[in-house]
Amino acid sequence: MRLPERIAAGDNVTTAALAVGYESTSAFIAMFRQCFGTTPGNYFASSIDAANVIAVYVTTR
Repeated sequence: MRLPERIAAGDNVTTAALAVGYESTSAFIAMFRQCFGTTPGNYFASSIDAANVIAVYVTTR
């Protein structure tokens, strides 16, 4: 399972980031912010459908 899918499924950011190979939560958050303009916590707390992040992530990889 890829990282955005893990987060959308309910894993916390730290667990998901480490599971897919990021060396730290900070490294993942920096990448996420660069791609989406906000932190994962803010992104998933908003009303945006979590499925959108999966679609964007898959098409940018």
